[in-house]
Amino acid sequence: MKFMHLSDLHIGIRLYHFDLIEDQRFVLRQIIQCAETEQPDAVVIAGDIFDKSVPSSEAVKLFDEFMTELANVEPDMTIMIISGNHDSARRLDCFRHILKKEQIYMVGLPPEHEGECIERVTLSDEFGKVHFYLLPFVRPAAVRGVVGEQVNSYDEAIHLLLAREDINENERNVLVSHQFYVRDKKRAHEVERAETEVYTIGNIDATDSDCLAPFDYVALGHLHKPMKVERDTVRYCGTPMPYSLSEEGQEKGILIVTLGEKGTEPNIQKVSLVPRRNVRNIYGTLEEVLSHPSEDYMWVTLTEKPKLDISDVQVRLRTAFPFLLGMSYNTDPVITREHIPCMQLNEVTPFDLFMQFCPELEEEDQDLLKDVIHTVKGVI
Repeated sequence: MKFMHLSDLHIGIRLYHFDLIEDQRFVLRQIIQCAETEQPDAVVIAGDIFDKSVPSSEAVKLFDEFMTELANVEPDMTIMIISGNHDSARRLDCFRHILKKEQIYMVGLPPEHEGECIERVTLSDEFGKVHFYLLPFVRPAAVRGVVGEQVNSYDEAIHLLLAREDINENERNVLVSHQFYVRDKKRAHEVERAETEVYTIGNIDATDSDCLAPFDYVALGHLHKPMKVERDTVRYCGTPMPYSLSEEGQEKGILIVTLGEKGTEPNIQKVSLVPRRNVRNIYGTLEEVLSHPSEDYMWVTLTEKPKLDISDVQVRLRTAFPFLLGMSYNTDPVITREHIPCMQLNEVTPFDLFMQFCPELEEEDQDLLKDVIHTVKGVI
C-alpha cells in the first residue's frame, strides 16, 4: 500500500506584504507531478489546507485546481483530507458524504456526539486491509459531547477519542492527525517551531505520543518543520514551502510511505520540493549586501548604519532585492516584523515607518494615511 503524506498547505498565506498564490501554485504542481510518477494508492493531507478559516477567492480557486488535477491522476486513487487549526472545520465538512462517492474523504469535524467515531477509511492490497483513521484538529471543549464529561486538556481529549476506537492491531492501521504531539510534554518548549505557527501559553496543546502506539504509521500535520516523534513511523512532513524567515534553510517536501505486510517496517521516502523563491536573511554593510543581489524573499540586516537617508537605502535595497521583506540594523538572526530597533524608530516619521511594510501603497491611499496620522497626532 503506497500513499503520499503531505500537510500544512496554508493556501492563501502571505509572507509579510507578498502574496504567495503563484508560489503555492508552483509547488502544488510539483506535488501533482510526483503523484503522476509514483501512482500512489492514496494521498493523505494532514490539515491546514487554508491559512484562514475564511479563505480568499483566489485561495479557494487554487485549491479547486489542485484537487481537480489530483483526482485526475488516477481514477482509483483515494484522497483523504482533514482540517487543521487554521481551517474552518464546518466549511471543510461540507459535502463530506457526497464526496465519498468519488473516493474523496474530506473530514472537517471530529466526533461531536456520543456514539460517533473517528472517520475510518479501509483500503486493501495483497497483504490485507489498511485502516486509515482521519482525526481533524481537536479542541478539548469539542469532546464533551462525545464522552459526556468536561475535558480540560488537549492531551486528555486525544487520549479519550483514540481509546474509544476498536482498533484491530492484527491489521495495519494509519492515523492522520493535526495536533502537537511530543514524547515528553515537559520538554514541549524544546521543539523547534516556525514563527507562523499558532502557539499556546505553556504549550497546553501538547499531547503525549504514547497514545499513538497502536498505529503502524502516523501522518501528522501542524508543525512546519519536517520531524519525527519518538519513532520513524510517526512523522510531521512539514510545509511544502517556507512560509517564514524562521524556516530558512529547511528542505521542504512530502513523504511517500509504502506499507508492506503487517509487522514489517514501512518504507518512507522523502520527495523534495523546490520553491519558486527561497526565504533568506542576509547580513553585512550596505555595500556588502548590495554586492549579492537576489530575487529570493530577503530580509536585510545592516551591520553598520549607512550615511544615507533611510528612503535612499530602501531604494537601493529594493533594486538589488525586488522581493525585499524588510530591513533592520544589528538585530538577531531570526527577524520578525516586530523587531524594529529604537534608533530606527527615532529617526523616521510614523508615515515612513508604515511605508516600510506597505511599499506598494497607491498614492491616493498614501494621502489618506497621512491625513489619518495627522488627525491622530492632533488628538493626542
